[in-house]
Amino acid sequence: MGENEVGGGKFVPISEATLKQIEAASRSENYSIRKFIEEGLIGVIRAYEMGYPPSKLVDVLEFLRIHDAFGGLIVPRAIFSEILKIKFNGQEKEYLLEKWYECGRWYGASLRRSSDDPISTFKLYLMSMGWNLNEVEVREEGNDLRLVCVSSTITAEETEILSRFITGALFGMGYAIKKEDIITGMIILDCVRGGTNNQSLKNE
Repeated sequence: MGENEVGGGKFVPISEATLKQIEAASRSENYSIRKFIEEGLIGVIRAYEMGYPPSKLVDVLEFLRIHDAFGGLIVPRAIFSEILKIKFNGQEKEYLLEKWYECGRWYGASLRRSSDDPISTFKLYLMSMGWNLNEVEVREEGNDLRLVCVSSTITAEETEILSRFITGALFGMGYAIKKEDIITGMIILDCVRGGTNNQSLKNE
């Protein structure tokens, strides 16, 4: 279906089902259909200019919704780094790492319920939430998945915390960890969907 130019503007055909959704949403917001569409398109363009294509907008909003529902806070990286310098004894450290793992499980389970593609949404979350990751790579083949996170700046402590969080999230999304390779600044996890031999770093 093409576009028709009329009076300096364009008519772009859309499906009847989509139009009905737009009509309902615009009435709910007390907008005209034209204003609703124009503001929506302006928002899409602004997001695109910030590096988020239209296909990723729902994913961004989804993990922000989950972050808010979980009571997430925005903590400056400098403060977070200072907290990590606190010396905990073995039991205290393990308790905190377990909390990060459980937090990841909650995020993963929430994404599994609400996202059409939870792994892609989670990848975007990792890239967008201040972990200073240079690379997040996901390879899927059948039921197997490899997740690779690389950062040239995060510390050993941050790597350990992040790996616990990711392991929990993968568990929440229904994956079992088959193999893991974790060094400062690099996390490599090989997983299988629907496996029963789930493990976290605490079991290493």
